[in-house]
Amino acid sequence: MSLFSWLPSTDISEFLSSIALDKTILRSVQSVQDSFAVAPSVQLSLEQHQSSSSSSSSSSLHFDQTDIDATASSRPTISPDLSAAFADFQAALSDQMFAFQSEISSRMHKIEQSVCDSLRDQADIFKNLSQGARQEVRTLDDVHTIRFNEFRKNVLTQNASIFQGLADVRQVVDAVNAKVDIMAKRLTDIQKDAEATKEALSHQLLEFQSQHSKTL
Repeated sequence: MSLFSWLPSTDISEFLSSIALDKTILRSVQSVQDSFAVAPSVQLSLEQHQSSSSSSSSSSLHFDQTDIDATASSRPTISPDLSAAFADFQAALSDQMFAFQSEISSRMHKIEQSVCDSLRDQADIFKNLSQGARQEVRTLDDVHTIRFNEFRKNVLTQNASIFQGLADVRQVVDAVNAKVDIMAKRLTDIQKDAEATKEALSHQLLEFQSQHSKTL
């Protein structure tokens, strides 16, 4: 008899659904990581533009108003604030992880409460059997002994299944916590990459503006 045989099927379904949320969070992290991976292409485009401007300036130093307007309109477009976008995503993901951990804690509390109720019922049954055995010990001693031993055997088997089931649940929770730690580390790495990319883009933009001012 397994741990989940005496639990309502609704509780089991809800518990498994809450576990599935972990996969959704992992996919969200991977999606954001992929989106930040596109940033180097902006740097390449900016470097190509700088190279083109440099070669153009070496060939001729005479510009009219049309050339100046064309050059101004060709400046690279800067992407939205990466820090703000990352902060919004991190807040949403933190809310999801908090809800997920709360759901896990709730499921564990229900399981432990059910185990305590089961053990309390077993203690009451043992007490009643012991009282009945003392009252009829002279006439029904053998019958009660046989029944008691059979019942005790069944209870021990059920307890073994319960504790094994609890061990399985705790193992799942430990695995989920390990994944949450991995996601937190990935978020930290993504944030560092985003800040580095933002700083690099700002630096390159300043260099481009400086070179453009010199050509004017």
